[in-house]
Amino acid sequence: MGNHGACTAKIIGSRLVDSTIYIGEKRMAYNVKYDIDSNTQEFEEEEIRPLLVVESMPERKEIIAAVMPAFDYLESRTTGMCETSEYSCAHMYHVAKVSRAFDPSYAYQQMSESHVEELVSTILPLTNHICSKKLMNEMPKYMAMAKDFEVSHEDVNAFSQKILRFWRSTSDTDMSEWRKAARITFSVSPNSAACERVFSLLQNMYGEAREHVLIGDATTKKMLEIVRTKEAQLQLELAAMLDVRQLVKTTYELEGDRLEILIVHRRIDEELRAFGRRLAANEDGVLMNVDSLLRSQAKLQVGTVISKVFAGHGTFKGQIESTEICDSTMYPGRERIAYTVRYPSDNTKEDLEDEEIRPLINVTDLPERKAVADILGKAFEYLESRLTGTCEDQYDASSVYEIFRLVQVFDPQYATNHLTTAWVDNFAIITPLANLADLNEMKKEMHSYMTAATSFSVSSVDIDIYSDCILSWWRTNGASFPSWATAARIVFAFTPNSASVERVFAKLRNMFDVDQMRTLGSRQQRASRVTKTRVKKRMSYDQAFKLQVVHAALQRPTDNRIKPTCALFPGIEPCQVFC
Repeated sequence: MGNHGACTAKIIGSRLVDSTIYIGEKRMAYNVKYDIDSNTQEFEEEEIRPLLVVESMPERKEIIAAVMPAFDYLESRTTGMCETSEYSCAHMYHVAKVSRAFDPSYAYQQMSESHVEELVSTILPLTNHICSKKLMNEMPKYMAMAKDFEVSHEDVNAFSQKILRFWRSTSDTDMSEWRKAARITFSVSPNSAACERVFSLLQNMYGEAREHVLIGDATTKKMLEIVRTKEAQLQLELAAMLDVRQLVKTTYELEGDRLEILIVHRRIDEELRAFGRRLAANEDGVLMNVDSLLRSQAKLQVGTVISKVFAGHGTFKGQIESTEICDSTMYPGRERIAYTVRYPSDNTKEDLEDEEIRPLINVTDLPERKAVADILGKAFEYLESRLTGTCEDQYDASSVYEIFRLVQVFDPQYATNHLTTAWVDNFAIITPLANLADLNEMKKEMHSYMTAATSFSVSSVDIDIYSDCILSWWRTNGASFPSWATAARIVFAFTPNSASVERVFAKLRNMFDVDQMRTLGSRQQRASRVTKTRVKKRMSYDQAFKLQVVHAALQRPTDNRIKPTCALFPGIEPCQVFC
């Protein structure tokens, strides 16, 4: 009805007329009268059917009544209004909502300070207020990069690739905190596709028959019993393993044949030892997945302790004092449980809903958390004892660790802030440098080295780029301080791992077929026997080898044996050799 909106009308009659749609045909026209002004209008069938009001039809009502329970169920789970909390997906739904902050096209239009606070408390609940401040400090840079970013959500693969390319293009220098948060968020999966893919691959690898051969029925039943009865414990163990993945990550980062020798001390000290110290201090946030899992499983009741950060005032502990049903501030129009929290420091109170209070639960004193921390802590205590030399002598790695510390100054960027004459004196503990390098000349050239190193800058995130930049710098500048260049060549030959050796063995393994490998094994056995014979009979190596040749010939089941003669062993009779 033009600019008047939707109007209701009724069919008041019909007649045969010349069709305006199909010229030259007679068709039924339906006369419609509008309730608003009593005007009438004629429509043919194709025109009037799309306008029929079907909302009140019994058939439609029956269909809606049949399908609505499914959507009511979905709504109850996503809003937390379901029968029991174990079916509630409100927290995960909220996580999915705030994770949109990592879509640059959404972030540029919607992000604000409150979004950042919500992000930290929801997806990264264990990060402290410092993290929130860092995110806010880096937001202008994020917004500048996101300004011209556009992406379509229609193709999820294209969408994902474009988002990932955006975050790969960002720099750790400008957006380190956002990059760290993005990596954590992108590891969260809303489905089980990845797990199912792994199980599918395993099934293809083993097959049902082979699976039964490898795993007996008794073992299968026992494993199923563990899964069914110890689900919470298994979840906690998995969360703990995820929290110490830095240990595996650092190990893999140091496996290679580039200049890992220059970064091994920093990686161990800043990542592994620092993690161990935080774990020993029972810091909140060091076990992110464990803490998050314990918070999600915690029973909210009177007496539950929380810790909340108030901007500009610090962290304050509070306690749930009471609970009541009230109108939700997060989901308007719904009634939900509100938890009244009292802060003893100033006797103030506030009401919090489930999604607001769970990230604040204090879990550091829970027995489950302490047990996990104690078990994981032993690994880092062992590492600490070996690096500091407080273990048995045979396990002491403190001298090697000190070498790792000293050689860092062959990274020009590190040398600028740390190199001293005393540092050069300490090179004396590194045997190759003490024997082959001129430490006195290195002291004289130290000023030239540090001056040239002032303008050098490189990140060690990518070991290949890092190594290439440092090697290129030494090729360009090494002639200005030859003593340092000589020492650098010595140090760059060091390796903190066995990667290059293993590569050699792998190449050798590929060079030999099965028969050659067997022959090689036989030769090794013969060499071992020669050595034993030489030691036992006090012979020279040549004599012992000849003796083994004769012995091997006599063991052959053929008539073409090599007969021992006095020419082989002058002065020794054959009977004397083998008796």
